Amino acid sequence: MTRASYFARIVLIMLFLSGWSSLSSAQPLDYGKAMDDIMESYISDYPEPTIKAFDKLFAGINVDELPATTRFFYYYYYGNCITDSDPDDAIEYLTQARTVAYSFPEVGIRNSFALDAERGLADLYMAKGTEEYVALAMLLYNDIITVGISLLDNPDIGGLVVQSLIEEAKLGVKIWEDPEWVKKIWIQARDLALELNQGNYYSYYVLSVLKYYCDLGDYDTALSFMEDAKNKEILEIDASSFIKHIQDTKQFLSQTESIISSKGNHSLEYWTNQLEIATLSTAICSEEKSVSLLQEVENGLIANGMTESYEYAQVLFLLSNNTFKHPDIAEKYFIKQIEVLEKTPQYFAYITDTDVYNSLGVCQMKQGKYDEAQENYQKAIMCLERDASYSEQPGYKNVLATVYHNLGRNLYFLGKYKESVDYFTKSIALQEEVNGTIMPKTRVYMSESQDKIARTR
Repeated sequence: MTRASYFARIVLIMLFLSGWSSLSSAQPLDYGKAMDDIMESYISDYPEPTIKAFDKLFAGINVDELPATTRFFYYYYYGNCITDSDPDDAIEYLTQARTVAYSFPEVGIRNSFALDAERGLADLYMAKGTEEYVALAMLLYNDIITVGISLLDNPDIGGLVVQSLIEEAKLGVKIWEDPEWVKKIWIQARDLALELNQGNYYSYYVLSVLKYYCDLGDYDTALSFMEDAKNKEILEIDASSFIKHIQDTKQFLSQTESIISSKGNHSLEYWTNQLEIATLSTAICSEEKSVSLLQEVENGLIANGMTESYEYAQVLFLLSNNTFKHPDIAEKYFIKQIEVLEKTPQYFAYITDTDVYNSLGVCQMKQGKYDEAQENYQKAIMCLERDASYSEQPGYKNVLATVYHNLGRNLYFLGKYKESVDYFTKSIALQEEVNGTIMPKTRVYMSESQDKIARTR
């Protein structure tokens, strides 16, 4: 062996040993921190990037062989990410999280994340709506109350207990058929929220009890609870305004019979009165109840040939806003609204057609109708160009930034990634100019578009 080859061999051995040493001393991946980092950019109405990041993080890994805490948070986070897109799978993931929490002391059910997994699971069961699933949800709410009641020093757990008591109260009439017992549960929720001295929990309780009794049409009980609530310093809502809404509702209800006797229930006066009641319901009732009342007015106006009236324009406007969580229903009302807007624009002096076209585009985009959404976003842009004399106003720029953002999203879904980046860039520039900040979701969508562009090169 020559001297040169000898030293070359020594160098190779040292390089090998150095590499082995660095591998043997490498720290194991901190999955907890990695998952926390992923969840920092989580956007509830666009979970795909987060889900993709989780899939990449755990690619080729048998999650069931990881430590219990890591497993719990994997199931917990993943379940929360897919709650809206795939509720059945979300139930499976959150059930796994609950099982891990109960099975391993190092996780334990006595912590806010584990109890929140139970809350999420209960909410998914409630959404199923069948008697069996509602009963399962009630068991979970009871479990949260039983476990959490001794852990109230943790305000997060206290909030979960308040929420669970509220859900029990809302289910109470159906299950126990005992209004007085239900009222006791509401009072328990109130007392606990006050004991925690957390304004957000107490305000949530107040709004829940308000909507519960107004949905039942029991306005006197709702008033008694609101009168009590308005004297609490930690209340973060204006109880006095809700009290006035209830009192106004009672007044319009008392007028109904006299209007029927003098004008009949086919008169515009009758339906105007009913519209006032339905309008007030959007503030004091649940969304389901208020939509039902508004639809009753809409159908009454149609049946009596009153579709050229201001009342018809108003009820369509309210239905558009109150059904927005259900894009297929809201789309129908936005289309009707545009028809009325084109015939009688004077009824919409308080709303621009830009908002209507933009909102219609959002509803269509959520349903995968990207070509139709694109057309309506372009119409929104045309409306803004028509009103360019206001272009230096902050309100104008905020609306334009929102439309640009939505156009960027829609172009992304159409596979036009370069164009989508152009609109996101415009939206970001306007957001920074007017607000000094940027919507996180704009950055996430833009990053996704740029990633798609990079892959096609």
